[in-house]
Amino acid sequence: MIKPCLRTILLLVVAACTFGLILIVTQSDPVSQHIVRITASFRTRVSSQDVAQRLPSVDTVASPEPIPKILHHVFLDGLDKLELAETAVGTQPGQLFPGYNSSWRQSCREVHPSWKYMFWDNSRAENLIQTAYPEFLATFQSYKNNVQKGDALRPILMHAYGGLYLDIDVECFLPTDELLASRDVVLQLENQHPKSLNNAVMASVPGHPFWLKVMQIMQDRGNNANDCFLGFRDLGTVLKTTGPYTIRDAFKEFSNEAGSLKDGWAGAWTVRHSNFYIFPMGQWFEPCKWDDYKCHARIQAAEEVPPGLVGHHINSGAWLKDLRWHNRKLLGAWLLVGSLCISAAILCWRIRRRTKGPAHGFTVSTSSPTQLLA
Repeated sequence: MIKPCLRTILLLVVAACTFGLILIVTQSDPVSQHIVRITASFRTRVSSQDVAQRLPSVDTVASPEPIPKILHHVFLDGLDKLELAETAVGTQPGQLFPGYNSSWRQSCREVHPSWKYMFWDNSRAENLIQTAYPEFLATFQSYKNNVQKGDALRPILMHAYGGLYLDIDVECFLPTDELLASRDVVLQLENQHPKSLNNAVMASVPGHPFWLKVMQIMQDRGNNANDCFLGFRDLGTVLKTTGPYTIRDAFKEFSNEAGSLKDGWAGAWTVRHSNFYIFPMGQWFEPCKWDDYKCHARIQAAEEVPPGLVGHHINSGAWLKDLRWHNRKLLGAWLLVGSLCISAAILCWRIRRRTKGPAHGFTVSTSSPTQLLA
C-alpha cells in the first residue's frame, strides 16, 4: 500500500507536470506542429534546388524597367488591429519599445502621393504565396511567430511586385524616387558593420533573382525556424531563419563578394550585370543604431531633415517586446512548476520524519515493574 507521503508527492508532481505540459502545448499551435511534419516530408520532395533552379546560370541582365512606384506595408494581424495598436500606445521620442504611430505610416503615403499603396495582412499574404509560390506555402505556414511570417513575406513582395517595402515604424520625410532611379535593388546597412543588412527598408524591380536566393535560404532553414528550449523563443532563431541575416547571407552568396565587396558593402555595385545600391547607416532611412534611443530622440525632435535622410526607421521593437513578454510569462510558469515540485519533496520529507517512529535511538522496555525490581 502506498504510504501517505508517497501518495501526496505523486499527486503534487502529477499536478505540476500536467500544468507544465498544458503550458507548453498552449504555447505551440497543434496545427503548426502538423504543418511542420508535413514540411519535413515536403522538403524531401521539393528541395532547395526546386527554388534554386529559377536562378539564372548566367549573369543577370539589368532590368530595363525602373523600380515601380509601389509602397508595401505589412501587418499580418490586419489593419483594424494595427489602428487599434496605434491608438492604444502613446509614443514618446527615445522611449524603449515606443509602439506604433499612425502618423509614421501616413507620412510615407503623403510623400509618395502618386504611388500605389498595398497593405498586406495574413490572408492576402497566404493567397499570394499559394498562387505564385506554392512550394513555399508550407514553410510560411509553419512559422509560429508573426514576426517570422512578416519577415518571410518581404522578399516575396519584392520578387512578385517590386517597389518599396517599409516597416510600419518608418517615418518618411522626403520622397525617395530619385534615390531609386537607375537601380535594380536597393538595400540598407543595419548598423556600422560594413557587411550588415537590414530587412526593414528595401526596394527592387520585380522578378529580380536575388529575392529567390533569399527565399531559398529561408526554405533551407525552415526546419530550424521554430527551434526553442522548453517553449522559450530565441531572438537569434528569428534573425537567422527569416530576419536580416537571411538578406545578408543571400547577398554574400549572390555576389560572391567579388572585387571590392570583400572590404564592405556600402555603395553602388554591379552584381551579375545588375545595379545594386546599398546605403550606409546615416543615410536613406537608418540614422541610428537600433538601440541608440538618444539618437532616435534627436532625429524625432529635429526641426530640419538631417542631410542624407529621406526618412527615419524608428525601430519600435514591438516584435522584440512581444518575444520578451512571452519568455517572461513562460519563465514564471516554469518557476511555479519547480516550486510545486520542491514543495512536494519537502512535504514528503516532513511526513516521513513524523511517521518514522521513536527517535534518538532510545529503546522502550516491555518488561513489567516486578521484573525490573527483581
